[in-house]
Amino acid sequence: MPINDIKPDRKTPVRTGRRADVLAPKKTPKGFQLSDEARLQAVAHYFVTGSARKTAQIVGLAERTVRGWTKLDWWEKETELLKAAAEDEFRADCMQIVTKATEQIMDRINNGDAVLNTKTGEVQRVPMKGKDLAWIRSITYDKLRISEGLPTSIQQKQSSDDLLSQFRKIANEVREKDVVSTQPKH
Repeated sequence: MPINDIKPDRKTPVRTGRRADVLAPKKTPKGFQLSDEARLQAVAHYFVTGSARKTAQIVGLAERTVRGWTKLDWWEKETELLKAAAEDEFRADCMQIVTKATEQIMDRINNGDAVLNTKTGEVQRVPMKGKDLAWIRSITYDKLRISEGLPTSIQQKQSSDDLLSQFRKIANEVREKDVVSTQPKH
């Protein structure tokens, strides 16, 4: 179920007073047990509202019950499932945006930008400017490199002074080894 579609379910009766309905607790040997449907509705409403009070009002439960449930393992698992579903939905939306934008960009690269000719009143296709093409290429290349985990630019981390000092250190170490190896053994 898309996260945006989670709304109070008006078809499902909500516990009111002592009447028995879908969300009402059922008597068990250990006390009262609420249905899985009631629990899942509570998780979904809490995920959307972020409030135990609002969730309790919407679903028709005691606020204390909702607060207690938020500390249980099953609640965390259901919340993780909702987060994963929301993330999947967001990714799908983003991919749709990227796909449509890419189609539009490819159309403009291949056929030019649509420009209104003020003299004739007609829309004409004009080739894209080099600067615009360069930006598209640069950004696309960088994003591709990032997605592949590759660097997007050459980074010069060491200054020439740092390199010079490292070369001197290596040269001194080599000289010391030569001096030690050429001295006679006693």
